[in-house]
Amino acid sequence: MGASPHLENLCPERPQSGHAHRARPPDDLSPEDRDVFDPLRKLARGRLPLLVMHGSNDTMISAEEARRAHAAAGSPRKQLVLIPDRGHNDVSYSDVYWDALAAFVGPPQR
Repeated sequence: MGASPHLENLCPERPQSGHAHRARPPDDLSPEDRDVFDPLRKLARGRLPLLVMHGSNDTMISAEEARRAHAAAGSPRKQLVLIPDRGHNDVSYSDVYWDALAAFVGPPQR
């Protein structure tokens, strides 16, 4: 049982240059099906608080994707934090991450 060609298009190989890329849905999807893959439209409908944190040196997903997500979000309370000198899987090693999370969530309620 092989992988669907549609799934292969959603998860392309990392470019040889090592630069971030954006996976995209297959070209033969209907507009209705394409909407399923569009996170920006979903973010625009959201109204809950949103914290977007992203490594500034992420080579898997560009920081521009985080900026787009933040800009598209419909939440009245949203914040974008780019974690300096961090990539895709090491953002939590930075104090900036924890400080931003603590400030966004606030102190525990008793």
